[in-house]
Amino acid sequence: MKKSISVAFGFVATVIGAGFASGKEILLYFSGTNAFTPLLAGVVLGALAYLFCEMGRTDGGIYSYFGKGKKALVYLIRTANFLVFCTTTAACEDVVFSLFGFHGGAVLTVLMTLMTLFVSKKAMGAVSFFCVAGILVMLFVVFFKTDIVAPRGKFSPLSSVTYAGMNMLTGGFFIATSVRDFSRKQSVSVALISCTILSVLLIVVFLLCSDKEEELFPMISAAEQVGLGYVGLVILYIAMYTTCNGTCFVAANDNVEKALLIATLSLGISCFGFEKLIGAVYPIIGAVGCGVITLCAALYFIKKSLRRNNLDVLIPDHADQSVL
Repeated sequence: MKKSISVAFGFVATVIGAGFASGKEILLYFSGTNAFTPLLAGVVLGALAYLFCEMGRTDGGIYSYFGKGKKALVYLIRTANFLVFCTTTAACEDVVFSLFGFHGGAVLTVLMTLMTLFVSKKAMGAVSFFCVAGILVMLFVVFFKTDIVAPRGKFSPLSSVTYAGMNMLTGGFFIATSVRDFSRKQSVSVALISCTILSVLLIVVFLLCSDKEEELFPMISAAEQVGLGYVGLVILYIAMYTTCNGTCFVAANDNVEKALLIATLSLGISCFGFEKLIGAVYPIIGAVGCGVITLCAALYFIKKSLRRNNLDVLIPDHADQSVL
């Protein structure tokens, strides 16, 4: 259970990055909908967490499902995580300046990420747990101090699925590389924990930000309305830091030299600014993510079906199968 909690919180921490915590990503996908749309997104993310756990814990890991297409998929996943890392780094620059009044937030966050990953990688689980727990507490403080008017938009399953697909290119492949020694029971635990936390977080942020579409950081504006602007900035920065950890880990494939190169390139790309990057990068990653997730699910069930058929051939119908 301890390992399941660690992986689940690592997954959640990777998902709730700059776009999520700022509210910008939430409005990009859920604007004009009602609260059932982000709720469904949380459920889909939990189901996909189970799928990626099951694929990641098999012999050869998740990439073994793709055969000759493995190399192309590896590059695609690393590129997607790299772009999210750049977008998050760009947002760090703005938030750190708002918090402390100095420039260099992108550099600071990149250095902290490298330290977490390669000075003490075992600390990643603890960092994710305490960061997610802190975000939950602070979000609820803002939520209960705000007069919420739930939007009455349309229910949009497509928005839920697209949002989940976008995040699984980062979070999904993060957990798939962390569950090699897991059991199916642990996969279920990861899925349930992830589903519960993400559903709550998505609905809370959606309700807080639904009437702030014109703001660069809707979540901060919501916090400022109740005199908790500083809390909103802290929530945003912690969420961005945890996403930097997860996306850099996947993009670099746990390689120090690659991580240093990614960190250097991200600082240059982040100069384009958070608003431009999130508007250009996230919709594309969402569409690509849905395609990759569909392919992953198809390969998983095909391989599972082939294994079952092979077992049926090897074991006669009259044999005692209770030992299985």
